[in-house]
Amino acid sequence: MTQHSLRFLLLAFALVSALAGLPRTGLAADIRLTPPAGSGVVITDAASNTVRFRVDDAGGVRMPALVGSAAQDSVLCFGSSSGTLGSCAAGAITGPAGPA
Repeated sequence: MTQHSLRFLLLAFALVSALAGLPRTGLAADIRLTPPAGSGVVITDAASNTVRFRVDDAGGVRMPALVGSAAQDSVLCFGSSSGTLGSCAAGAITGPAGPA
């Protein structure tokens, strides 16, 4: 284990330990994670075997669990200035019609 990994693990343990003693109303605020330079933030399943969501050091977002998941009936868009995910604005999706 590298020194950065050990520091990040200790920081995560301290954060969890500190939050464990707070009343439930104290957990309403956002949780801010600041990993060491060159690292990212990863959210996994309960067994820590499958990565559900990852944000890398450059801000790239990956959701590997989407590959192979059940098809849905709508498109997801993002705001180019804010990065906010949401429904697409009317006319946002253009191009030639696909196969019927």
